[in-house]
Amino acid sequence: MKRLLTCLLLICIGIIYFQCSSPEECVQIDWIGTYTLSTDKECTLDQTVQGTLEFNDVIVIEAGSSQNHILWDGVEVEIFECDAEKGNESLYINGNNLDLRNGQCSATYQRN
Repeated sequence: MKRLLTCLLLICIGIIYFQCSSPEECVQIDWIGTYTLSTDKECTLDQTVQGTLEFNDVIVIEAGSSQNHILWDGVEVEIFECDAEKGNESLYINGNNLDLRNGQCSATYQRN
């Protein structure tokens, strides 16, 4: 009887584990949260484009109007699994981190 209960427990744990989204399959709920900048705030642009790019201290991601949309700092964008784009910026979610790319500059944000 004890073996049967142990087997059933392991099967239940396995089912729960495999029903969660994998790292390659990001869904809307994986995105939602507040993220704080964990890398340098400024990025120096190359010599052809003078100046610096300054990243926001915080990114807020909320649920969008459908399962395929999120609100990225108040702007609704479509998500493509683990990627989203807004203008010339792109986001990639990797666990509790968001990687933001804007041209040649990139920054990492960590979920609070």
